[in-house]
Amino acid sequence: MCGIFGYILKEGLPLRYTLEVLKRLEVYIYPGRPYPIGGHGAGVAYLTPDGEVFLRKVGKRDESPVSDLLGSLRLEDEAPRVLLGHVRRASPQFRETVKHSECTQPYRAECLGDITVLSIHNGFLRNYRGLRDGLRADHRYESAGIELIDSEVFPHVFEELVEAEGSERAVERLFCLMEGNSTVALLSLKEGDRALGLLHKGRTVGLSLWTNREGEVLFSSRWEPVEEVLREVLERGFQRRLFIDYREAGGALFHFKPPFL
Repeated sequence: MCGIFGYILKEGLPLRYTLEVLKRLEVYIYPGRPYPIGGHGAGVAYLTPDGEVFLRKVGKRDESPVSDLLGSLRLEDEAPRVLLGHVRRASPQFRETVKHSECTQPYRAECLGDITVLSIHNGFLRNYRGLRDGLRADHRYESAGIELIDSEVFPHVFEELVEAEGSERAVERLFCLMEGNSTVALLSLKEGDRALGLLHKGRTVGLSLWTNREGEVLFSSRWEPVEEVLREVLERGFQRRLFIDYREAGGALFHFKPPFL
């Protein structure tokens, strides 16, 4: 299972803070578990000041993919307001794909013309092939040239749901469709309907969510790196709205549509 981290903030957060959170997520080991959350890949996707999507990710080359990712970014120049970050721990059936950045997250879907969906996922989408087979034929999958990764099906399903029913209803429909144990965050960038969907179903490595009265959102698989690295950010009136622990069964879905997104 993997680790996810993301936020929507009114003020930009220097990228070095995100990389520090990801570094700590990458090496986090749960009691009784022989391996950490990450180590098989890492990536970030964020919105630039002019509204464009910047996406950078790496597979496993050396000991720390987050360190490899860090070396490819200009930390001093970037302070995104909207970001999704990921550290990968591949499921056993995908272990041979870890060196390929195409099999690393975040994923981007923009196959329908006027919608872009960015996603990060932890867990395993058990019915990913069935969901993929039910979509239109014109979807393009980045990982398919290596091996189709279950996580990449999420943004394409969500893309069609948003087009058909809008982002809020799409979150509800996706929650009903997904099978297995998964936590997934999906950022939908459609003109007039820009939103973040956050879903947890089954048992994963966990999920913590913080919000405040300003409409800002911050979430992570683990609370420890966030509260250690982003203490000053959390002091801006954030309260923990959700805590699902490692391997704790739970279901939760959220739709966030802050006016400043």
